[in-house]
Amino acid sequence: MKKFLKMILCIMGSFLAVIVVFWICISYTVNYKKTTCITGISHI
Repeated sequence: MKKFLKMILCIMGSFLAVIVVFWICISYTVNYKKTTCITGISHI
């Protein structure tokens, strides 16, 4: 029983770590990533 509980906790911890890393990547991309915006006017 102890071995089973340890295995479940390890799997859930790994799953939670993946979710946290994914959330941090999304948060960085949405909030902090610098993007260049070209504001020049074309005279064609």
